Amino acid sequence: MSVFTIGIAGPSGSGKSTLTERLVERLADRAAVLGLDGYYKEPAVVEQLPFRHDHPEAVDLDAVLDDLRALQAGRDVHVPVYCYQNHRRSGTRPQPARPVIIVEGLYVFHRPELREALDYRIWVDVSQEQQVARRLNRDQGAERGRTSAEVEERMRTDVLPAFEMFGEPCRNHADVSVRNEDPGLLEMHRLVDELLAHPRIQAILAS
Repeated sequence: MSVFTIGIAGPSGSGKSTLTERLVERLADRAAVLGLDGYYKEPAVVEQLPFRHDHPEAVDLDAVLDDLRALQAGRDVHVPVYCYQNHRRSGTRPQPARPVIIVEGLYVFHRPELREALDYRIWVDVSQEQQVARRLNRDQGAERGRTSAEVEERMRTDVLPAFEMFGEPCRNHADVSVRNEDPGLLEMHRLVDELLAHPRIQAILAS
């Protein structure tokens, strides 16, 4: 099976998951997704790290790479499912091998071995003001249950300083960058159209 692997990275709240969802909508059962959030380590490990969940060592990137290589070899995997309320994995979900693999998360480009396993690297960018607004909107929902004070404190102490130290340098490894400020997602849709026109993906869709 011919496989094309896409990496999607960018700051918190930039729209990485949204871009992933748009691609999956168009690719349907041709796409497999590995989300880095599912690979967070146990709280006892994460809480000892500076910046906690926003530190690259909070994610088991070795396991991500193992699952990616298995999918690229045509083997199905079981990927972890993460619960944002108790900060633990709540189980696994089956992920069948598919010809297009999308790896999405803040630190997809952090490790050289993971970067080199990607055929196409996308950076999704956004202003800091939008980051904060989107985190407030997202994290106060039922899935994560944070207060506005908790979100703002987390942005100040963990999210923003960790991104400046570890995340910002990752943008240099992207093949293409898209700025996601428009609520109509026009740039997102344009990028999806361009990506689906890539010869490798066209060949997969035609097979």
